[in-house]
Amino acid sequence: MAKTLKELRADQGFSQISLAEACGITGRTIQRWENAEVAIPTGRLATLARVLKVTVEVVLNAWAEMDSVDAQTLPGA
Repeated sequence: MAKTLKELRADQGFSQISLAEACGITGRTIQRWENAEVAIPTGRLATLARVLKVTVEVVLNAWAEMDSVDAQTLPGA
């Protein structure tokens, strides 16, 4: 099972705010990505991967993992 974006962030010791600052975005944006409220823009993938010290593929898999977990918890899913 792939790690979630939140787990990747925690593995590197980042808070949502500190990761956001390192990526040049807001803490709310990180929160929305972690909750799979919005997709991670392709223009942000490389920066996020570099800061988290993982590949872009790992970031995409982490976001997809969170999205699939959310889909499983929806009523009727």
